[in-house]
Amino acid sequence: MALLFFMSLLFWAGNGYSAGTFDPSLKWRTIPTEHFQVHYSDGLESLARKAGAIAEDVHSDLIAKLGWKPAARTHLIVTDNSDFANGLTTLFPYPSILIFM
Repeated sequence: MALLFFMSLLFWAGNGYSAGTFDPSLKWRTIPTEHFQVHYSDGLESLARKAGAIAEDVHSDLIAKLGWKPAARTHLIVTDNSDFANGLTTLFPYPSILIFM
């Protein structure tokens, strides 16, 4: 029974957002930093650079406080496809953060 439960969790687990969330006509670019892959769409390069710099600034403080460091770079997605400021984060299938500007 426990195996069935965990298999169903894996089946339903997702990263909380999908490619269908974003306008397919947008052109996406990536800025790699030491600990992050900062993905951004058209017109958001300056915000993406600022978000990447802030993420790097707080990275060492957070890993010290949490006592845990991600094995891979965290994907930081900067987008402006909604009328509200918010975001979400997940560890599955890889560490990622989505920020709605």
